[in-house]
Amino acid sequence: MDDRQTGIMTTLPVTSGHPPAGAGDARLGRGEVLVAAAAFAALCVAVLTRSAQLLEPDDYAYRASIIALT
Repeated sequence: MDDRQTGIMTTLPVTSGHPPAGAGDARLGRGEVLVAAAAFAALCVAVLTRSAQLLEPDDYAYRASIIALT
């Protein structure tokens, strides 16, 4: 005889202590947001303060054309 029943799904209880995904209780703390914003600002400053090195003499004309278009 076959002991399996068709059409029945078993759900296991949550035992991890964490709320299920999508419960709405998982929020970012204010500290995490401030750290992320500070890291983003630091990277922006690091990228924008370093000038690009021009490798060829024609790069000045390329830069001038880009500036003229903007």
